[in-house]
Parts: sequence; C-alpha cells; structure tokens
Amino acid sequence: MRTKLLIVIALLFCLQCGFFVDLGTNVDKTGAAIYGWVKDSISGQPLSGIQVAVPGKTDVILTDSDGFFAINGLYTGEKTVSLYAVGYQTITMSIPLTAGVKNLKTISLLRSNSAPVISEVLYPKPNQTATPLSLKFKVSVSEPDFQNLRSIEKLNFSLCIDTVQNTQPAFTGTINWPETKQSATIFLPNKYIYNLKANKQYYWKISVKDTMGGESQSFSGTFTTRDTTDICPSGMASIELEDNRFCMDKYEVTNRDYANFTSTAGIDSEHTEDASFSSGPSKPVTNVRFVKADEYCRFYLKRLCSPSQWLIATGGAEQNLYPYGNTYDQTKCNTAKTAFQNPADGGGADSVGANPDCVSPYGVYDLSGNVSEWIYYGDNVAYAEDWEGKTSFVFAGGSWSSGRRSGSSARDTLTFDAGSTYYRQEDVGFRCCSKTRPK
Repeated sequence: MRTKLLIVIALLFCLQCGFFVDLGTNVDKTGAAIYGWVKDSISGQPLSGIQVAVPGKTDVILTDSDGFFAINGLYTGEKTVSLYAVGYQTITMSIPLTAGVKNLKTISLLRSNSAPVISEVLYPKPNQTATPLSLKFKVSVSEPDFQNLRSIEKLNFSLCIDTVQNTQPAFTGTINWPETKQSATIFLPNKYIYNLKANKQYYWKISVKDTMGGESQSFSGTFTTRDTTDICPSGMASIELEDNRFCMDKYEVTNRDYANFTSTAGIDSEHTEDASFSSGPSKPVTNVRFVKADEYCRFYLKRLCSPSQWLIATGGAEQNLYPYGNTYDQTKCNTAKTAFQNPADGGGADSVGANPDCVSPYGVYDLSGNVSEWIYYGDNVAYAEDWEGKTSFVFAGGSWSSGRRSGSSARDTLTFDAGSTYYRQEDVGFRCCSKTRPK
C-alpha cells in the first residue's frame, strides 16, 4: 500500500512539472520550425543582430546580415515569439504552429523614441549680469536615441531673444550632433549673436525638438548686458566679441604717420620710403622691420595686433574668411595685382582706405590685401626659427598680389619668412591695437 502511494505522489509531481507531454497538443520535438526576416520600418533595410526568443528555447537566436532568422526543433501548438533590439520597440506575437516550417515572411520593427532633454544652459547663465554684447549660447543637451547606431534621429532648435518677451524665433536650424553620443555640449546658433545693446535686459527661450517622435523641450531665462560701451582713441575702431574687447587702427600706418613718429621721438627711422610700390604720404609705410613697428606702437601706448585680434577684426561675429564675406572677390580689396607691376601702371599699394568695400564689420579697412602687416605673438614669442635656423617673423593679411591668400584665418594665411632682426620687405607694413577704456 505504501509503495502504491509513493508511485501516485511521484506521478502527480511529474504531471505538475510538465514532465509528460500532452500528446493532443504537441507532436515530436523536431516537427516544427519558424523562419522570418526583420527590417527597419522606416528605411526598409534588413536588421542584423536582432534577438528572437521563444519560451522554452534556450538558444540565443540572432538575425544575420540579411535580417534572416530560423528557429528549429520546436513543438507544435501555440507559440509566443518576441523580437528585441536596442532602439526599437519590442514585438511579441502569438503563432499557431503546426508540423513543418512556419514562414513569417518580413517583420517590420518600429524605432523607439526618447524625448530630448536640455540639461543645462551653461552660458549665459540664467539672470546673468554684465553679459558681453556678443555671444553664443552654450547648452548641454541629452538625447538617448543617439546612442543607437541605427538611429536617424535629428534635433531641430529655435532660439528667441529680444528685449521683450514672447517674440518669434530669431534663429532656427538643425543641431550638428556627434555620432553615438547620448549627450553633448553644443553652441546655439553656430554663429555669434552680436550688436546687443548695452545695459538692457534680454529675454531668451531655447527649444529643441526631435524629428522621430515630435518630442520637444524648452528652457528660458533672462540676462542683462554690461552697462557701458567701451570707447577707443581717435582713428581706432572699437571691436568686441564675447569677452574680447580691444581697439584697432582703422587704417594701416602711413608714410606720413611714420615720419611724424620718427620726428617726434627723435629716432633714426631706418626707413627709406619705397619709391617703387608704396610711395606717397597717404600710402602704407613699408620696409619697416618688426622691432621698429613694435617700437612705433609702444610709443603711442599701443601694441602690434595679436593673431586672435586680427582674426576677430577681419571675420567679425560671422567669422568670415574675408572682411566682406566668405567668398573671395578680387574687386573688393587690393589683392589682384601682379607682384612687381609698375606703380605707374596701377601696381603696388593703394592709399589707405582707398577701397571702400574692403572694410570689416567693425569699420577697419584693408585687412585683406594692400600690404601685409606685422602681428605680435608676445614678448617671448615674437619670432620663431625656420628649418634652416634663420629667424622668422610673422605677418598676415596678404598684399596687393596675394589673391585668395588674403583672408582672416591666422592659421591659414600667416606667412613665415626667414631673415634677421633687420628683416623688412617692400610689401609688409603694420597697424596697432590697444585696450579699450570705459566711456
């Protein structure tokens, strides 16, 4: 009796654990299979590496490069099939399975969508005071969808900024996003906002919106611009870009200017006015070596301009390649003459300011062409040594024959020439820069 009882208990345990197969529902274990192909619902491209799961099947099934998968050795009956992939919505389907192959044909996966998040506006800070009169917004944004290699998500932005609230967007565009990164620090817009008014409160609102799900988020605030407008000495232009504020001579130093300097300072000019290419009181002085040009500027409490000052003054807030824009135009500045063309035939330098279209956004003339100009790297790096070990000084902007090589980018247009501290050249002049002073 005891033995029979133990047998009954064992049978009940086996039935509860599913040890015995219901022959009315399932046939032999190898009697059924599921085949299928998986593609992206938007692009139609096959998806590889998609995980396909069937309860009770312990093998990890992944789609191949054609998006194909095959699950063999299944019982017949009702089966649940699930497809998983990062960046896509999970699909679960119930399939009545009979003996043989069940071809699911093509399964389209829908991409998942996460809303973009503006984590922080890094600059300007909300309610910031003494804000410069030109700036870019620096924003920390996260978008989880971008970590998916297959994502074709894009983010659009809009920026409203004005002295009154609820204005129309002043800037709109698509954000250039680094690939496969979930978060990034970006600048909006990709060019400077400038000509802001001093001592004014500005209202701003930044919005980002994704293109896949239409999700959006906004961030708003205010800032107040600094309360003074800097001024510069007569003959100099006031230049500002974010925290960079300085003055620059509107015109290249002329032969007249340099003669007045040597007379006032009582020094030997070491200069002979170039009768060939830049003679005349209103033409730029040339054949002046770097140290004398630097001495001139210091005498008037100025300095030779630095590469960054040159870049800002020429390209402006738009960061253009030339004072007049990004496309070279030989009619704007004195850049298209033959190198040794006779001045009697129109060659050489023009009088400073003679080309009215060759002016930067800040009102500085002849930063492109006419004569190249010495620039200053600092007390300890005013020059470098070239591969021959000769002393090299730096000038920028191109001369009357430089053509396209007369743009704003110091890295692209600086020219290094070998020589000693006495090095000077017939097509190299200079101008000066100085600090601004409060109005």
